Amino acid sequence: MSVGIKCDACGHINPVGRLFCAKCGAQLNAKRIVTDDKTRAQRRVRVLRMAILGALLVALILMLLPAPMDGRPGTLEDANRLVARLNRLYDAVQEKRAAKETIVEAELNAYLAGLLVGPRETVTDKNLREALGVIRVRLAPDRVTVVWAVRTGLARMTYEVSGAPAAGSDGFRFALARVRAGRLPLPGPVGRWAADRLYRTFEKLELERNLLNALTALDVGERKAMVAVGGWP
Repeated sequence: MSVGIKCDACGHINPVGRLFCAKCGAQLNAKRIVTDDKTRAQRRVRVLRMAILGALLVALILMLLPAPMDGRPGTLEDANRLVARLNRLYDAVQEKRAAKETIVEAELNAYLAGLLVGPRETVTDKNLREALGVIRVRLAPDRVTVVWAVRTGLARMTYEVSGAPAAGSDGFRFALARVRAGRLPLPGPVGRWAADRLYRTFEKLELERNLLNALTALDVGERKAMVAVGGWP
């Protein structure tokens, strides 16, 4: 088992026999002899600390990298078209008849943008309402991705919720597939907390929630979705 002299000034382990530290030049204390086992343990602790710090740094960088907002934005005209579609579906539900509509991604995003600048009571989560800047939906085959940006101090953070929506005899369902803060995946309970916070943001949207619960068919495709109530017309 090899031994060495530990420098009191910098902690460097020097070979026995040296009078001055090979790293910093400080005078060595001959009584500060340590075994190689201790130096290996110290190295393992240092490596572990560096690994933890490195992982935290990578996680911070991933969190600050914005999630892509590739959902197509819409115009006021797009928002008005979606309002008309929703009203037709709602009328069909009230009259207990079948109806279907095709909702375009740009219409949906324009509609959501209008909600953010609409009455303050629409967005019920006060803290998120004050920080929420942009929300964008991306429609892809059997997949819906929602990305929203919030302001936290001087930084802007993005969150992403992605999953597979479906509708049928048991109502609307959303199978959560991925939640991210920026580009950092959020595991288990943390991801569900972030997703639930988004769901709670628009608690007062009764018409939209009632329509979702009344859906009997939902087919999400590229940049659009077909929705039906009351069976197929």
